[in-house]
Amino acid sequence: QTLLQLTLFEIDERREELEAYLQSISQHPQLSKCDLLNNFLLVGQQDAYRVENTAVELDIYLCNGRKVTVDIMALERADAVMEIVARKIELPEKLTYYFGLFVVLVEDDDTQLVMRRLQDFEAAYVSLKYACQLADVGKINANYRIVIRKWYWDTGYDADLLDDKVGCNLLFVQTVADLENGWIMAPKATVRQL
Repeated sequence: QTLLQLTLFEIDERREELEAYLQSISQHPQLSKCDLLNNFLLVGQQDAYRVENTAVELDIYLCNGRKVTVDIMALERADAVMEIVARKIELPEKLTYYFGLFVVLVEDDDTQLVMRRLQDFEAAYVSLKYACQLADVGKINANYRIVIRKWYWDTGYDADLLDDKVGCNLLFVQTVADLENGWIMAPKATVRQL
């Protein structure tokens, strides 16, 4: 006999609370760097989606729509994928983590909606596959992709990127894309210059 038998509602409520707790600790600055926690969360993702760790190709997009294809393992963590992409586009290692991988929805009119940043522990391939599966289940004609974007807010960091050809180009294409999407505003003369 079980001492604390939970109803289906209570089990579902408990699951949601545990998910919220795990999400909050995965975003904690110090805990998010803990390999033990990251591996635990990655194994949870693997178990939830039943994905084998096989070799796959993953397309990563720049903000201008240019595609970079990388060969990875299906369960490669997002931070490792970011490092692979940085090497492939020749972004210096010291600038790699000025950028992050984001799940982006591209609408029919090519408007992009940034859905969320991939957490370092996530398997980028699995997260993209899952987003696409959710769209299929909902009968939504959705085009999800992973896009590399800067992910800091302090513009003081821009100076570090402007000294590097690749970093400067990534900032430029993101700025142009953000202007085109109406996410940032600039004087008309500046827009013409870009």
